[in-house]
Amino acid sequence: MALTLKEKAHNARIYRATHKNQTRAYRVANRSRHAAQAAAKRAQCPIQFLVRVARHRAKKQGLPFDLHNFISRLEEQYRRGCELSGVPFVLGKRKIGPYSASLDRKIPSLGYVFSNVRLICFCLNASFGAWGEEITFEIFKAWEAKRCSGGL
Repeated sequence: MALTLKEKAHNARIYRATHKNQTRAYRVANRSRHAAQAAAKRAQCPIQFLVRVARHRAKKQGLPFDLHNFISRLEEQYRRGCELSGVPFVLGKRKIGPYSASLDRKIPSLGYVFSNVRLICFCLNASFGAWGEEITFEIFKAWEAKRCSGGL
């Protein structure tokens, strides 16, 4: 006997709800295994991870994105270290650290396009995002002057 459209829709809703619950239970039961796999993948290909996250952010915010065309150039920059400080990047196990690589948009409204992005340390990018490059530079200059004069 053939099902009516109403019965098919009802069965589909039940299937989706059941599948959603099974998927959620599987994820909870295997959370540590998935976290370890994700960390290993991130350690193996840090630039591809950064690009994937940036693509998601760009799509969510409706910004232009073309970094997937420049993976090899970004990997070259990654090997050289932070574009601003020259400090080598350090990949954390799970959490972002001060020396983690971060994509900085010079002009945020222009999106994640290669000409608008630079690879810098997370600590610099976080400071730029909160207060801007000029204020961060002023504070660093004052701190350096005080350190050099023997005030610290």
